[in-house]
Amino acid sequence: MAQNPEARLDDKKSINKVSLPEPDQLLGYKFGSPKFRVLSSIPGLISGFFILLPIFTILFRRYSWFVNILFFVVFYWFYRGVLVLYGVLVGYIRYLLSKKVDWNHHLSELFKKENWGKLPTPYELPDNPDKFKVVVLIPVYREPEQVLRESLESLRNSDFPIKERLIVVFALEERGGKEVHETVKKLKEEYEQYFYDLRYYIHPANIPGEVVGIAGPNLRWASYHFWLDIKKKGLSSQNYFVLKYDADFLVTSKFLSALTYLFLTTPNRIKRYFTTALLLYSNNIWRVSPFTRVFSVLLTFGHLAEWVVFPRQKKSFSMYAMSLKTLEDVHFWDPKIGVDDTGFFYQAYIRYEGDFEGRAIYLPGTMDALEGVNLKHTLSIFYKQQLRWGAGVVVIPMLLSVITKLKTSTWQKIKEMYYFFEIYTFWKVFSLYFLFYFPFLALIFEGVLYRSEFFLIAYYISKVFYYARWLSPFVLLIVLLLYREYAPKDKYNLIIRWIIFLIEFSVIFSFNTVTFTFFPYIQAQVDLMRGRWGRYTVVPKLRGNP
Repeated sequence: MAQNPEARLDDKKSINKVSLPEPDQLLGYKFGSPKFRVLSSIPGLISGFFILLPIFTILFRRYSWFVNILFFVVFYWFYRGVLVLYGVLVGYIRYLLSKKVDWNHHLSELFKKENWGKLPTPYELPDNPDKFKVVVLIPVYREPEQVLRESLESLRNSDFPIKERLIVVFALEERGGKEVHETVKKLKEEYEQYFYDLRYYIHPANIPGEVVGIAGPNLRWASYHFWLDIKKKGLSSQNYFVLKYDADFLVTSKFLSALTYLFLTTPNRIKRYFTTALLLYSNNIWRVSPFTRVFSVLLTFGHLAEWVVFPRQKKSFSMYAMSLKTLEDVHFWDPKIGVDDTGFFYQAYIRYEGDFEGRAIYLPGTMDALEGVNLKHTLSIFYKQQLRWGAGVVVIPMLLSVITKLKTSTWQKIKEMYYFFEIYTFWKVFSLYFLFYFPFLALIFEGVLYRSEFFLIAYYISKVFYYARWLSPFVLLIVLLLYREYAPKDKYNLIIRWIIFLIEFSVIFSFNTVTFTFFPYIQAQVDLMRGRWGRYTVVPKLRGNP
């Protein structure tokens, strides 16, 4: 247990005595500088241009441009849909293969001293396997006791040698209140016997310059003070493999062994992060609103498909892990960034001059889907959650601030900029093209299209692709049925539930795409342009509450 974590709260002046790093200054992107403020306008200007582009083509009677734009968007949307379906199917096969592997046995072989020195880039590891430890870092705000208890139980039931190697660190928020602090103390007393160590740190409220409502400042405080504690003992940060995940994240028995095996067998592991390609929001999926149920399933499959098809462009999200030496090198999480996951990735990307990417296992971790007390509350926090995710657009001026200093190739820089365009413009703004501009074309300009054979052919091809999207729910449903974690517990109503979900998906998909994808992301870009960002809403965890 860290010595007196509460002592840092008794005297607020003690905050100023602790020399916490300033990542934005040390890595060069410098929040608030004139250069950064100018670059912050770029994402919103690009999105605004593409929102208005089809309207300008109509006003200036450039109907051919209008048709070509829509033809490209619909075709590209269909093309990416095919890739998603391919990725989901391949990902499922990898999931089945991973389940059959005895990861604990393979990991035990690596921990033998005769094999330890044969691991790739051994200088990034402790000289003795007995020194190697895994740290599970769990940010806590006001999560119910049941949520935290189930998280500890899932770790306890792992086949990983938890008593010899696993350290659990709770990162508590002072603003979360004394009740959750007492809960963590209680759980510590009950569960510390099962782990190598179980400790907690309390992040003080109202530290100047920190973003509110994001886990980043809390993670930074806990990881930095854990690092200070081991340094006082003369231990190396290379001895520790740190897993960051939310309080509701539950692991299967083989998860820790598989992820640790991947970490130990990966060359240049300090310049890599490690995660799962299979994030299932199945903890409460059948009790939440249809709006968040459909969104959560799509998020699972989109995440899985990208790891299969575009693994090198994947950024850290939700649950990810890295060497403590990596955190040390990037100066821990930046408390000024409005999104901790993507922010961490680009801190490391900048620090290692473009040589930073992820590696994934195909064993599932399960989480809570977003849940409100009623429909109105659900839709409200859903929007606020997406607004917080949209705040990740801040990484664009971050990277642009230092891009000329990176040693990556010009082609790599172009690909990174295209990734930003795709995430923050294409998939957000072009949803309007797909859902509104295309039907507008069909209703208003069908007569104009008949005057040109090319336009007519393009129009009908687009129409086929447009309506083909209705096949995707059936394919996704077939794959979804294969995941036991998503199966309803009430087997009697199994078929009825799946039929209802298929209807929900077909009806809600388009509504979600605009309401909870387009608008909050555009608002986040406007807020960034205006310099109005820094306070967000923490999404509550209702599982376990009466």
